[in-house]
Amino acid sequence: MTTKTAILGVLAASTLACSSAIFTVEMLGGPHRLLAKLVPPNSGLHKHHLVEVRFADKLKVAPGDIPAIALTPAEHAKYTSRWLEKIARRNMDQPLRTDSAKIDDIWRAAQ
Repeated sequence: MTTKTAILGVLAASTLACSSAIFTVEMLGGPHRLLAKLVPPNSGLHKHHLVEVRFADKLKVAPGDIPAIALTPAEHAKYTSRWLEKIARRNMDQPLRTDSAKIDDIWRAAQ
């Protein structure tokens, strides 16, 4: 098992255990390939990646391989805000940003 597979698998399990969201999931290709089932249009749900897609290059994974779940807009905003509190986007004036974050920083932010 690679480090990136372990990180994505643990994040998928821990986020699902902690989430209060109502969602359905489909296991494809093993426990680290947890993907949200297709959500009908106009359902009001958002696709939330367990690790933000902006980290795909650093983790050396394809954005489509990052596990995702369906969340309400309010829940999605909450999780996105938590990520941004830990690691800012490239254009933000913070010491730890997408472009400066290391894999260990991403791991700590996901805890």
